[in-house]
Amino acid sequence: MNEGLQRHNQVFSYIDATFLAGTILIVPLVLSVSALDPGLMPRLTIVNALLLGYWMAAFLLKRIIVWLPVAAVLLLLYLSAVLVSVSDAVNKVESFLELYKSAAVIIYGFTAISILRQSPGLILFTIHTITLNSLTISAIGLVQFFGFIDFPRGWGWPTATLLNRNLFASYLIVSLGMCYCSFLIGNVRFRVVAAVAIVCGTAAAVIAESRAVWVAGAFGAGVLTLITIIKIKKVMPPRRRPRSIALIAMVVVGLLGGLMVYSLDDSRQTVVERAKTIVQRDFASNRQRLHLWKKTVAMIRDHPFTGVGAGNWKIMLPLYGTEDLLYDGNHVEVRPYNDFLWMGAECGVIRLFAYVAMFVWGIVHAIKILRQQPSGRYYAIATCLLFSIAAFFIVSCFDFPHERVEHSVLIFTIIAIAASLAGKKNERRISSAFANVTIMCIVFLLVIAGSIRWVQEKKVVRAYHARTSGDWASLLEITRSIDRRFLTMDYAATPIDWYEATALCGLGRIEAAKVVLTKALQSHPQHALSMHDLGSCHALSGHPAEAISCYNKALQLSPHFYEARKDKISVLYSMKKYREALGEIDRFCRNDSSFNRYRRSIREKLQKNEGLAE
Repeated sequence: MNEGLQRHNQVFSYIDATFLAGTILIVPLVLSVSALDPGLMPRLTIVNALLLGYWMAAFLLKRIIVWLPVAAVLLLLYLSAVLVSVSDAVNKVESFLELYKSAAVIIYGFTAISILRQSPGLILFTIHTITLNSLTISAIGLVQFFGFIDFPRGWGWPTATLLNRNLFASYLIVSLGMCYCSFLIGNVRFRVVAAVAIVCGTAAAVIAESRAVWVAGAFGAGVLTLITIIKIKKVMPPRRRPRSIALIAMVVVGLLGGLMVYSLDDSRQTVVERAKTIVQRDFASNRQRLHLWKKTVAMIRDHPFTGVGAGNWKIMLPLYGTEDLLYDGNHVEVRPYNDFLWMGAECGVIRLFAYVAMFVWGIVHAIKILRQQPSGRYYAIATCLLFSIAAFFIVSCFDFPHERVEHSVLIFTIIAIAASLAGKKNERRISSAFANVTIMCIVFLLVIAGSIRWVQEKKVVRAYHARTSGDWASLLEITRSIDRRFLTMDYAATPIDWYEATALCGLGRIEAAKVVLTKALQSHPQHALSMHDLGSCHALSGHPAEAISCYNKALQLSPHFYEARKDKISVLYSMKKYREALGEIDRFCRNDSSFNRYRRSIREKLQKNEGLAE
């Protein structure tokens, strides 16, 4: 019987290891240009597929579930806040993606804690897996930076497979804590891998020039230094000091290498100039973030408990003013670049509390390891865990790692490691098949819902291409086939109905376009572009007064919307409201030479009709 139990545990050890390694290694590398965001829905689908496979095995092999009451309460509180926020959402369909993502991440976090609490032997394996993944991502970014390979490009350069240089750098800085751990406690073979990962990861984080990551790295280094000073005999015992010194040398080599490569690009600011912008209030991106944070705080103040609705921040933003933002009707900010404010605004302070409490919970467990464990090995792990958690926390204050599934998987894995090393107190064990089946069914529904959503996203990508090529008949057919129960707007908050209306306008069906644009404004009431196009349809159908009303609303939402201003002036001119048109030009377009023709013509007509002197 003991032999059978041992074989059973060994089988599940392999399943546990495969699940953790698969999620950590595969998810950040998955990309699909058929999705609206090549790195979001495909990765969520992979996570849910892996979760489904794991919980099916758990059911068949009667796996015991281990859970911690505090962790369970925080995870359920977090998910409940997302669910409650949907009740106040203007666009409830857009809440689907946030709810879907939150459920997947919460179940993954629960699963990772259960696995590592039952199989502490997998902790070192998991740390080494994160190190290997960090090496892979940083190597891809460096090779990409030097022009040897190309991936779907996002914002900035390099991005590796993470589509954004800030996300690329933030993923590396959080992973580096585990690389340090592998170097300090791993065997000789893996120390070599960890050393290369540290050098490449540090260099890539410098090259990506993400200021948030530089701040996070400095803060994390401060945490490491403080703990080392306080507990130097435990963190750096005499026999481990050469290895610790070698670790510092690896970091310095990575920094110097990154700085050298960074300085080769003459088009960039120097490192010192770039670093100075961190504290410059008038720097463009700093000013933009401060304005966004101010408006997001106002949202939280107006909707403290239920928020504006999961996924609805980008819809509500125009109501709080866009005159001081880089917003012109076509471009819209879809996030406030602060995960904590973002969560508070969309889902209320309860979700914000639950999310912050998860970090605190992980930090408390890491500190418990420092206080309770006598081994220097455990001290090294706990110190590196604190570095990673602190780095993620700081990055979350200036960027949006929580939006990305690979970042969420990484931080939940690190927190699970901390919880698993801090002892076996207060844990609960469940051997009920009902619990396994419940989780399996939830994940199965997530897989189905995610697959449907991905199919709809593929159609939107096809709609992009049809619009770009001017194929209005195909655009109309594609947009009408998109299921609005799963997708109502694209990644930039443009309603799908707007694309359908564009096709109808292209086919000359103006009245039908007006009906569809009205529907677009129901899914996104603050969408300035839809409001502008509705005004243009009214103008084309001979209703100039309605057109002016729509243009005014569009300009109220987006004062810098050039096309709306120009079309309003054109309609005022056609209505022979010359003084109003001239007033618009003089107030808002005085220095725009493209309006000189209107200005001359209006003054000539006013001179002729009313005898106005030039």
